[in-house]
Amino acid sequence: MDDDDLNENGQRYRQTNTFGKYLFIISYLIFVVSAYVTITWWENCESIIAASTLGIIHPPGALIPTILGWIVTKLPFGSDKVGHLNMLAGIIAAGACVLMAITAYYLFLWFGYKEGSKETGSSQWAPEKGAAIGGLILATGHTVWSYAAQFTPYIMTAFFTTLILWAMILVAGI
Repeated sequence: MDDDDLNENGQRYRQTNTFGKYLFIISYLIFVVSAYVTITWWENCESIIAASTLGIIHPPGALIPTILGWIVTKLPFGSDKVGHLNMLAGIIAAGACVLMAITAYYLFLWFGYKEGSKETGSSQWAPEKGAAIGGLILATGHTVWSYAAQFTPYIMTAFFTTLILWAMILVAGI
């Protein structure tokens, strides 16, 4: 594909921006509705205490979630710091779902998807629909959902994995 196909008056960017916003809102609502409102067992209690005190959790530690959590606990949103930290995990997970969907969208285009092809009977919005469904499947999958419902460092793995995949797509010039 040449740049004219992908950037026709910014059309591709607007489409990914639009379905990315909707996907973020839907997946975040899924995570907020199911988020824990209190401290849970295992990693959650340790991560919340470390974020609240700017402490260090067990080796190898989790610097980025601890600092992000510490910033969230210092914001004047009320007294429920645990709920806010669990919602932060939902924001990070929703970002991972959006990055995965955008990556899938550009892979659709890279592998030669022809919009509105009469031979295949496909619609113009097929890549967006497929990528959005993939992002929602990731959001409702057991692993991502369980890490998005409670503040643990594990959701950062999903976020950075999708961020690396998206960066590889950008570097490849897709």
